[in-house]
Amino acid sequence: MENLLGNHISTSILIIANSLLIAFTIYYCVKLLFSHLTYISLEKPYQFIFRLLLFAIIMNSAYFICEQIISINSLISSAIQSIGNELFGHTSNFQSFISQFNTIISVESTSFNIFSLEGMIKGFISVGLIQLIFSYALRYIMIKVFIVIAPFAILSLVHSSSTWFFKNWLKAFLGLLFLQSLIAIILLIIFSIHFDTTNLFSQILYLGGVYALIKANTYIQYLIGGISTEISQISSKIYHTFSK
Repeated sequence: MENLLGNHISTSILIIANSLLIAFTIYYCVKLLFSHLTYISLEKPYQFIFRLLLFAIIMNSAYFICEQIISINSLISSAIQSIGNELFGHTSNFQSFISQFNTIISVESTSFNIFSLEGMIKGFISVGLIQLIFSYALRYIMIKVFIVIAPFAILSLVHSSSTWFFKNWLKAFLGLLFLQSLIAIILLIIFSIHFDTTNLFSQILYLGGVYALIKANTYIQYLIGGISTEISQISSKIYHTFSK
C-alpha cells in the first residue's frame, strides 16, 4: 500500500476526513437548535464532544490500525501454513496446490479423454482454479479499497444515524481478511489427503477441495457477513441487472 498511500495521498485523505468532522459538528448544532423547538431527544453536547474527540483520534490512526489487523491475520494464516509444513514437509499454500493439480490432471497422458468422466472432472477442476485466481485477485483489490476508505468508516461513528456505514465496512473488511485463514485451513485439510492420479475417487475428492475453496467466501458471508468475491455470483448479478 506504500505506492497507493504515500505520505501525500494518505495525508490528503485524512485532511478530507478531518474536514468532515466540522460538517458533523455543524449538523449536530443545527439538530440541537431544532430539538428545542420540536422537543426531540438528542444526546448531550458533552457526550457528542467526547464521541467527536474519541473517534477523531481513532480516525487519524485508521491506517495504523488496519496495518496491525492485517499483520495479526497474516500471522494466523502463516501459523496454519507452518503446521502443514511440519506435517507434510511442504507449505500448504495455493502455489503448492497448483503444483499438486498439475501432477493429478496429467493432460499429456495418452489415455486422457475430455468426454470421459475423468476428463470432465479434470475440466471442472481447471475451470474452478481459473475462477479461484480471479476471485483472489478481486479480494486483493477490495482489501485495498476498504483500507483507503477506513477513515471515513470510523468517521461515521461520530453520529448515531451513520453508524450503519461502519458496521457494514467492518463486516466486509474482516470477512475478506478471515477468508485468508479459512482458505489456509481448507488447504491444510486438502494436503492431508493422499491423492492417487489413477484413482477416480481421489480426483472427485480433489474436485471437492477446489469447490470448497470457491465457496469459502460464501461460508464467511454466512458466519459474519461481508461482500462476495465469487466471480460467478458477480457475473450473474451483472447479467440480471442489465437484463432488466
